[in-house]
Amino acid sequence: MDKESEGFVDLTLENYSVPLVDTVYFSLCLDYSDLISRGLPDQSLVHIIGYLPLIDSGVGGHLHHFLVHAMEDEIVPGNSCSSHYGDFAYGWAPGAGPIMFPSEVGFPVGKNGYKSFRIVFHFDNPRLESGLRDNSGFRLYYTSQARQHVAGVLRLGDPNTLLKGRLLGNGWSEHQFDCPSSCTQSMFFDDNVTVFGEFFHMHRKGRRFVNRLFREGSDSAVHESFVDFFDFSQAGAYLIQQHPYIIQRADSFKTTCFFQADDKAAFGYGSGDEMCIAYLFYFPRQDVPLDSCGALLPFHRCRAQHSSVILENDRYLSRMFGSKNKMRNYSMPLPSASPSLEATSFPVTSQPSIVEKRIFESTGEPTIWPSPKLDTLTWPSGAPSPRPSLAGEESSSCAKMLVAHFAIFVYFGMLMIC
Repeated sequence: MDKESEGFVDLTLENYSVPLVDTVYFSLCLDYSDLISRGLPDQSLVHIIGYLPLIDSGVGGHLHHFLVHAMEDEIVPGNSCSSHYGDFAYGWAPGAGPIMFPSEVGFPVGKNGYKSFRIVFHFDNPRLESGLRDNSGFRLYYTSQARQHVAGVLRLGDPNTLLKGRLLGNGWSEHQFDCPSSCTQSMFFDDNVTVFGEFFHMHRKGRRFVNRLFREGSDSAVHESFVDFFDFSQAGAYLIQQHPYIIQRADSFKTTCFFQADDKAAFGYGSGDEMCIAYLFYFPRQDVPLDSCGALLPFHRCRAQHSSVILENDRYLSRMFGSKNKMRNYSMPLPSASPSLEATSFPVTSQPSIVEKRIFESTGEPTIWPSPKLDTLTWPSGAPSPRPSLAGEESSSCAKMLVAHFAIFVYFGMLMIC
């Protein structure tokens, strides 16, 4: 990012004292004058092209995550920015790394762009340790060369944690959020938008996450993203390795989270509570209220319908790990109370409270999202390939399996003879 950018600005805490409480949210408000004093050029517009997390190692595992919201208006002196919602811009959780946008995508900041930021930090201090001070935050890289497209974020599931207090269900459970086609039909002013990054977030009781995209009038998904084995101890959230893909007007989503919990576990903001949120980074940005299509939202066109069911065991999670077939096998009957689950595939083309909890993760080296050229897409080096279309491969796989079994049979037969 140093080569692509003209400079950077560090937006961090300044020796913040972590309170002696189990869980706390703290908002750092930075207005336009703060941005200028920290090094942002005082000009009409610059475009953010990437982010680098700056995490204070002194707080250990006490920093659970932080979220960044950008606002087009300036903060009124003497007022807290906590009363401002803003647009979701960035976030960090343990395991996250640097992020760089595609070459034609940016996030506008300046006199003619976003003028202030609210960074919400979530700290955990269950042992009530004293003397903890933190200087964490992030570095934003910018360029004065305007990018062609403005980045946006669409959040699915229960992004505003409006299901706070609702029980997950004892044992294995499935929670599905259906985002209706009316959301993209009424809120998208472009016929097509391109998703270039996707992140899933649950907590410690999360076991599997699936997000499916449907065209209007179709019961078959045109795109599916999933994490078969969600492990919160490995990452606060998961970045999906996949091609960029297209959302069309009147498309709908089904976002499904699977949990394993006791009878007291519920949705909520705390680290011991649960969440189900998908973050879709896309361009060009659309006018979606609260950047959300989620449960219990006050605007009906983007209100997701929530349904849940208790599962007998983890066999009903329909995991695809190890499968070579891109179409799921639902030959095993599902519980009668379960929502209808359609066979899905990869792309067919070859609270009201202002304090919210949404995080995402990129791994290792900087995540550089490629410029989407949907007709000539190739997988990035080291990324797992999509499951292939197996028109004639199943019979080949079966033949290979029979040959292997026959070889083992012959081998043990010779041992017995000897």
